[in-house]
Amino acid sequence: MDLKDPTLKIIQGSKYFALIDTNQGFSIFNYECKLTATPKFPGIRVEYLNSNLVSISSDVAGILDTTNNKIVRLFDISTGKPW
Repeated sequence: MDLKDPTLKIIQGSKYFALIDTNQGFSIFNYECKLTATPKFPGIRVEYLNSNLVSISSDVAGILDTTNNKIVRLFDISTGKPW
């Protein structure tokens, strides 16, 4: 897998992993290195995302909103759409 931009974080799940970089932001790949989703929401600050704020399961990615700690954003891994 060729990475074009510096990677800030790699977060692993059982079937998928997430790359957080400066250009694409938050991207989810399967272990065959195929892009499955790029979840986005207003106010996302990828430079603050880490393994304490992001969780990946076999079908859902959860991100703690860095602008409001009481909101957890859930995304379908296969489409990137919010739940």
